Amino acid sequence: MPKDKAITWELALDRLKEGNERFTSGLRSTESLSGHLRLKELSDSGQRPFAIILSCSDSRVPSELLFDCGFGDLFIIRVAGNVVQPSQVASIEFAAKVLGAQLCVVMGHSKCGAVQAAIQSEMKKQAGFSPNIDALIQLIRPSVRNCLGKVKTETPEEILDLSIRENIHSTVLEIFEKSELLREFKDSGNFAVVEAHCLIETGQVEFGEASAK
Repeated sequence: MPKDKAITWELALDRLKEGNERFTSGLRSTESLSGHLRLKELSDSGQRPFAIILSCSDSRVPSELLFDCGFGDLFIIRVAGNVVQPSQVASIEFAAKVLGAQLCVVMGHSKCGAVQAAIQSEMKKQAGFSPNIDALIQLIRPSVRNCLGKVKTETPEEILDLSIRENIHSTVLEIFEKSELLREFKDSGNFAVVEAHCLIETGQVEFGEASAK
């Protein structure tokens, strides 16, 4: 870990929660609004993000806005369906080991198109638009399968919501399965991964329990 003491994951999580509360209340901090003034400082001193965000690429869930943050605050990894593969794991490891971030948030969101495509693929055996899209959908389909049969009425809305949340949880598990380094950080108490779900209707982010032990 970097020599300078980083903000703890607990304090980082509190900061994200406070930022989202400001956003949903229609307030913005002066620090985030004037963040561009820090660019020269950041270019000279280097970056020191206080949290890592692995989120969906959906244009309706920009992390900097949702958490009322500015330049240099967040290390963001965006991929459709907030799935995790070696490149995403490596990015998280870099932010944790080199930049000192102790918190990673895996954030999915309501009405996720990637998860919806995985549901259609699983239920109707419907192919995607290209081999690359099919490959991404295959990463989400296990979460869909875990949800089918668990819902009472199996309405499309229920299946989608449960599948989105199951996919978030699956990604958290995969991060630790695929990274010995992050497991070591977690076991030392200096790193945690937290599940989060954003309601795109309001921008409110719901946080789950931290995978810190």
